[in-house]
Amino acid sequence: MLYSTSGGSEITEFVNQLLTTEKKAKEIISHAEKEKEKKISHAKEKALADITAQKKGLKEAQDAHVAEEMNHINEEKTKITQQYTGQIQQIQTKAEKKMDKAVELVLDNVLQR
Repeated sequence: MLYSTSGGSEITEFVNQLLTTEKKAKEIISHAEKEKEKKISHAKEKALADITAQKKGLKEAQDAHVAEEMNHINEEKTKITQQYTGQIQQIQTKAEKKMDKAVELVLDNVLQR
């Protein structure tokens, strides 16, 4: 007999330990891969949330800028409208006075003939 019974059980014990260690290593690797995927997923979600927040911030800033420019344009429009309204009223008043004078002159000419 080449092998003793005590040597055979040592080999069996060693093989069992090796198989147990391999199984534990696979479990650790599997768990680590799941954790890695979880962290990647969380990182993607956080990145998307950050990008969405930045886009929202940019849109709000852009909207505020557009609103500010529109207010400026409306102020200028109001100012110009007020200036021209005053000028139009002056022109209308002058035209009415001249029309009255023109009517008087025409009537005087007609009556003198």
